[in-house]
Amino acid sequence: STPMKIALSRCLLSAVLASTSALISPPVPRWTTTRLAASRNEKAQEIVRLDNEIRDREKKLDELAAIKKQKEEALANLSTNSLQNKLLNPMLRTKASRKDPRD
Repeated sequence: STPMKIALSRCLLSAVLASTSALISPPVPRWTTTRLAASRNEKAQEIVRLDNEIRDREKKLDELAAIKKQKEEALANLSTNSLQNKLLNPMLRTKASRKDPRD
């Protein structure tokens, strides 16, 4: 009968397709796919960890750059103050020596 022939041909076709696909790409054992997924997950976690570490170190570098800038400004102010003191001290001394002791 025709329905029986159709069912048989579908069954044969699916068997041929299954065997052909098995020849083209043999089935991968489940433990292998699980291991690959776990490895992929571990690598993704490592990438995230490294990204976080890079971000933290960049933040520290920015903080250190700000501190270095403050230090340079403080040194510049110190040398400017020192220079001003050297210039002013002789003038102050001469004024003090001219000052009348009775004032």
